[in-house]
Amino acid sequence: ELNILQTLLKKDNFAEYQKEMKKRGNNGGITILFYGKSGTGKNSIVNALAKSNEINILHADLSKLRDMYYGNTEKNIKSLFFDYEKINKESTNQTLLLLNECDALLGKRNLVIQERHDMSEAAISNVLLEMFEINSGIIIATTNLEQNLDPAFLRRFNFKIQVGHPNRKAVKSILKSKLDFLNDNEISRIADKYLLTGGQIENVSNKCIINRIITKSNPTV
Repeated sequence: ELNILQTLLKKDNFAEYQKEMKKRGNNGGITILFYGKSGTGKNSIVNALAKSNEINILHADLSKLRDMYYGNTEKNIKSLFFDYEKINKESTNQTLLLLNECDALLGKRNLVIQERHDMSEAAISNVLLEMFEINSGIIIATTNLEQNLDPAFLRRFNFKIQVGHPNRKAVKSILKSKLDFLNDNEISRIADKYLLTGGQIENVSNKCIINRIITKSNPTV
């Protein structure tokens, strides 16, 4: 699926996809969900897809979209999507809209509206569903909590890709890249003993750099 996505998002291929979809009454956008445990590389995949196809990334700060005043969150969501559409119209390169930790906005709705809060959440969901429907670009969402997403949103994703733990071969490759002072035997020992994610290895790598700065030496295994 990643290979299909990488090829589809090439400039000419995506333009052809948009053209074909518009013939069928669709706006020509594509929506993609990456889900899986924290640190498994969801954002790294997004960055790799964007870099390989010369696509810009617009990061949406979902925490800033929510507003305490009734109706303002919906306005903020619409402004985000309209700004994104404007960026794509004015730029020669495609831009993708990245919704990190999307469960903050795409969570399951309370279908039995009992309070003003429920009405507000329902209104927010309706606006988001509308924005997904009229999307003509590339929306990529990530989450650690796929089970918390509303089924109505899950149906809107053209691709739903689970990103799991890297296998032993991948762990060894990441260790070699991030901890280049380790020899092959040490890398194999660590990869065999621990089920590590890319994010965990990144944290270890950062601490090794701090250790080297302070002690002027690399830590031992």
